[in-house]
Amino acid sequence: MSEKRLTQHLLLPELRFVKHHHRKRNQFIECIKVSEFEVCPTCATKSSKVYDHRFVTPRDQPIRSGTVTLKIKKRRFKCQNKKCSKVFTEPVSGIRKGFRTTQRFRSFRNYRLKLLYHCR
Repeated sequence: MSEKRLTQHLLLPELRFVKHHHRKRNQFIECIKVSEFEVCPTCATKSSKVYDHRFVTPRDQPIRSGTVTLKIKKRRFKCQNKKCSKVFTEPVSGIRKGFRTTQRFRSFRNYRLKLLYHCR
């Protein structure tokens, strides 16, 4: 399997692979979100004017019992509606707003907890 297909299988759908490094049992995957525009959550206006960048580091589902941390470069947009003109950060599907883990990690953790309680 090519490296590009492998990273796309491991990453969330909207993310593009940039770099990978690891220390002992910890995997760090750097990536960026790819989209032409985003929609303002306040007024639903299409915006493509980039205001700033931010990095977020959510934990993802482990690979071979080693932790995986994504480092995602997210863009901040300024709404182009003159009445709104608010600044917002682009969302990433698979990561809920305000959470530090991916939904894939949360479902994996819940599955393991169910197995532990079931085996008792």
